[in-house]
Amino acid sequence: FSEKRRLVTQKEDINISLAAMEIYNENLFDLLSSINEPLSPIKNLKRKSNIRRTEKVPLTIYSAGNEVNIPNLKWADILSESDIIKYTNLASESRRSDSTAYNATSSRSHAIFQIKIQHLTKKKTSMINIIDLAGSERSQITSFDKMTKDEIEAKKRIQNEANFINKSLSALGRIINLIGD
Repeated sequence: FSEKRRLVTQKEDINISLAAMEIYNENLFDLLSSINEPLSPIKNLKRKSNIRRTEKVPLTIYSAGNEVNIPNLKWADILSESDIIKYTNLASESRRSDSTAYNATSSRSHAIFQIKIQHLTKKKTSMINIIDLAGSERSQITSFDKMTKDEIEAKKRIQNEANFINKSLSALGRIINLIGD
């Protein structure tokens, strides 16, 4: 940000913005879009804070050549270092998480944070991508004995999430191996 301040004093126009997404069960969701929208809880998902958000709607990704477009993705204007911390914390709190047999608070999604730096005077854009992967887990259901209907549904949901997480991590591993060859 010291470089941005220096460039601004030289009449250079710089814009910095941040977007945050999660990949959950092979769908892409905006982690910033539901902030400041009408309050309604997201069902069956534990939250790390008392922030209440609207139900999330999957985003659509379009690509043409080297360009990727995600309509309706919310970009937050970043004016200082503290804005980055504020928005990444809000986005992280909006991520899906739940307790599992192995973790009290387990991320159930992969998160993607994008920081876009636009040098408007020179018409150049740079993008920084930061990715936080959900960890693979074993969540085998061995028996539904002595479980309530709600507990059975929760176990099935966690198993389904684990299947999607493990599938996407396997695909990523194959991609990394192919790139390395």
